[in-house]
Amino acid sequence: MRGSTCALMTAPVIPNNVTQNNVTAHKTINRYIHPLEVLGYIRGCQTNGQGVALCIVTGTEGGSVRAPGAMMAVSESGEMGGYMSNGCVDADLALQAQKAIVDGDIRHIRYGANSPFKDIRLPCGGGIEIMIVPRPNMRSVQAAIDALERRSPSTLHISRNGDMSLSGDLQPARWAGHAFQAPLRPTLRLRIAGQGMEVLALADMARAAHCDITLESADPLCLDYARQNHLPYQKLKTAEAIEMGIKDDPFTAFVILFHDHDWDGPLLKQALAGPAFYIGAMGSRAAHVKRCERLTDMGVSAREIAKIHAPIGLIPASRDASVLAVSIMAEIIDVWGRQSSEKNGHYES
Repeated sequence: MRGSTCALMTAPVIPNNVTQNNVTAHKTINRYIHPLEVLGYIRGCQTNGQGVALCIVTGTEGGSVRAPGAMMAVSESGEMGGYMSNGCVDADLALQAQKAIVDGDIRHIRYGANSPFKDIRLPCGGGIEIMIVPRPNMRSVQAAIDALERRSPSTLHISRNGDMSLSGDLQPARWAGHAFQAPLRPTLRLRIAGQGMEVLALADMARAAHCDITLESADPLCLDYARQNHLPYQKLKTAEAIEMGIKDDPFTAFVILFHDHDWDGPLLKQALAGPAFYIGAMGSRAAHVKRCERLTDMGVSAREIAKIHAPIGLIPASRDASVLAVSIMAEIIDVWGRQSSEKNGHYES
């Protein structure tokens, strides 16, 4: 599980320390981005006997790097798991979190516009409100981790005095009475079926974006890539032997990258029968017309066929594998973000 240890896994602490009242904050580089990673960092710190605080965005005004519900953790040594800005406030926030760990007090802090910290400005001109919860309740933290690892959406409720509980549904990121609601969506998953360099380029892009990835291919090159990078994969044999029992979820994007479009019909029929939030297929407009005709002949309804994003990607007629990967990933993130905005009242990719 990513982010399961307290020690930073990608880079050591940079020796750029700020000391105040015998409490030291470290400016760090880390890769804890998704709530699952931040919560795993908290669990790792507590397991190793280190004090740790959860920092969560509870409100924004104007422009800001993170949206309400975004999380970051700070250990008693000042190491950070996650981020709140591009360096604008993180160093001071780490200091405040370390103090909270020492005295055990909840802190509600505002940076930027209308903040008492006049020497800390957000370049975007906006404001951000953050709650610091020292020694977060491990039962609730573990319950949230378990739900995310099951790919079950949930909401973490954090009261103004630091009490925490988990509900098994997604609720908007906002204050509800005396508690802040932090929606927890599973990691974006990409199920990629195809062959050739387009598959490898998209998989590289998705790995950089911290997505969960599954590959389906008959191409030895793609299967070797999956094995070398420890990715789940399925070896495809024939278009007639496509497994129909694969279980996608509403947080899955399914992408077909075959030059041989004989694979498209069975794979798309299987995916369209499930709840994947995005389904896209590579090929020209003419190829997509023929694809739709084949799907109709296979009994797929026009309403289901209309869900397919084709030609795939935001950039028209991409003829380079790397550019195509960027184009596809941008379209997936766009759909993912708009759905999040509609459901949770904010755009947080």
